[in-house]
Order: sequence, then C-alpha cells, then structure tokens
Amino acid sequence: MKTVYFSNKQKPWLFRKSVFLFSHSLASIAPSLAIKFSKKLLFNPFSRRQYKFRRVPQPQNYIVPISMGDISCLKFGNGKNHILLIHGWGDTALRFSPLIKTLLEGDNTIWCFDHIGHGNSFGSYSHLFGCIEGVEAVCEFIHTKGHRINKIVTHSMGGLALLNMPASFLSDKKIAIISMPVKFFEAMFQKLDNLGFSQKLMDISLNRVSKEYATEWHTLLPDAHRHKIGADFTFIHDKDDEFSAHKNIQDFLETLDCNFISTSGLGHNGIMKDPATLKQINSL
Repeated sequence: MKTVYFSNKQKPWLFRKSVFLFSHSLASIAPSLAIKFSKKLLFNPFSRRQYKFRRVPQPQNYIVPISMGDISCLKFGNGKNHILLIHGWGDTALRFSPLIKTLLEGDNTIWCFDHIGHGNSFGSYSHLFGCIEGVEAVCEFIHTKGHRINKIVTHSMGGLALLNMPASFLSDKKIAIISMPVKFFEAMFQKLDNLGFSQKLMDISLNRVSKEYATEWHTLLPDAHRHKIGADFTFIHDKDDEFSAHKNIQDFLETLDCNFISTSGLGHNGIMKDPATLKQINSL
C-alpha cells in the first residue's frame, strides 16, 4: 500500500478511529485472518508491474529462484567491472535507468533485479526479509556465473537489505547507499498510526514473518549493522528528502569512518536522476 509508506498526511479522526477499531478487533479476535489481511494490503508494495528500459540497450534476462518465488534479474553490458544495483520498496530496477546509462559509458557490466513482489518478479507480497533473501540469491547467482561484484549501489530500502549481508561479503567492495531510511520501521509505524491502523496488527504480522525466517525483525535494523560500515562506503542523501529525514542518516553516520555526501533540492527519488550525483557514483 503506497499510501501507507509514501504519505505523510494524517487521516481525519473519525476515519482513523474506524480503521483502528476494525484492525485491532481483527488482530485480537482472528489473528490468522489479520495476517492474511496484512499480506493483501500492508505487505503489498503495489509496485509497477510492467516496464521497459528505453534509454539503454535491452538487457539479458535471468530468473533467480528464492523461497517466495522467482526473481527477475537483468544484466547490461559485458565490461570487466561488475556492478550490482538494488532498488527500494514499491519500486523497480527501472529507477536506475539514468545511472545504468552513465555506468555503461565505462568498462562495466551492470546487474539489477526486481525485489520479490515487485516489477517483473513473482507475486504481490513482499517484506524486508524477502528482499534480503533476494539480494543473497542474486549475489550467489552472479558468483556462479564466475563473476566478482566490484561495486554495489542501493536506493532507499535497498540499503537496509544490503546492510544485512555478511560483513565478509561487504568488506572488499565499493558501496554507495543512497536515500537510505534509517528509521524505516519507526516511520512505517508512524504512517500506519496516521491512517489509524492498530500497532497490534503489524506486530503479529512481523512476528509471523520473523518466525518463518527464524530471525527477529529487530535484528534487521541498521543500528545492528553499524560495525560493517567502513571507508569503502559512501552514503548520499538529499537534505530535502521527503520520506527519509536527512538528520537521521547524519546522526547515524556521525561516528563512522565512511564518506557522506549531502545534496539539496532533489528529494528522495529525484537524486537518482541528478547528473552530478550520477557522476559521483560512477567515480567511486
């Protein structure tokens, strides 16, 4: 539901009260039904399902299976440097079209994919656990093809998924993390509250997914992965990001030994089309 994750507006009191009574009652009386409801509404990214790259050569298409279904993986170019791009929630690999065009000017091979439940990948159900599993599977797929990933670029929630990869995997790569929502879960809970949804509804849904993956969802938070961030990391964030506050990432990185680039006037998604930002990413 994009209106949950990409809206900062609070609904009228009567609307919020009605939604709260419904969602809280459903979670209390029929938790199994509540989880099904969450899957249909709150865990549906409503991502664009059909798209075509128009400003770059058409890619090679691959299918990478994970436990939740098949992931659509794309490969552009045949250069010696292999670069992986990871998009965010409710988005697709098409977000990287301007960056792909820039990167293909060099001796690069570009890999990108649609998260599960997004774009051309399977289903309409997704969550951060599934996105992390997808990153792991795509990285392993590239490895089985005999290639070493030299650089990784992420946008939005893609950065959270990447930070959950093992430190040993991240340590020998150049990494650019753009517009990462450090307070992803906190913002999600606030937006749900703005709409009136009961916290209990999200709690039982997250706990169910945690049980499926035998991992507490709290361990996915970026604070648990600060130790992985080093000198080869570059964070890029716009001061006018409307979905992920610049101050949050600034505070998060304050004591870390990494590169931090601030832009202004571009916003959460506009930063991905900015020529100066694309040039900086290409130079890493």
